[in-house]
Amino acid sequence: MTDLYYKIWVDCISSMMRNNDDWRWKSMLFMNLAMSLNIIIALFWLGCFFPFFLQYDIKIDLFPGTKMNSLLKYLVLYGIPVQALNYCFIFYNRKFEKLLKKYPTYSGKYFLTYFLASLAVPFVVITIYFFRQ
Repeated sequence: MTDLYYKIWVDCISSMMRNNDDWRWKSMLFMNLAMSLNIIIALFWLGCFFPFFLQYDIKIDLFPGTKMNSLLKYLVLYGIPVQALNYCFIFYNRKFEKLLKKYPTYSGKYFLTYFLASLAVPFVVITIYFFRQ
């Protein structure tokens, strides 16, 4: 499983390196978005069978009446933890350099497949959930 994780990351980094000078930020942004959506969907599915998973929530009311509270809640619950894990596993001590030598690149195909699937799955899950009722 970790091999697949690293292969997707290497594919993401190598495809971003070719096109951008700020490849670190962009690769981290896209992978964090995909991974946090996957965590949200996993918790949603687990919540269908084990209701205590749906209680993974915090109250943030720094900006009353605005959408900023939802953004902050997303960042605290999903964005920052995923970012910290990815930083530790990929970027800490420049580990990505070793990974780029170890794993082959797939011209962005692994990353693109993972990213698009991560964006599509929430819509499929929500559709199935609402039409099931």
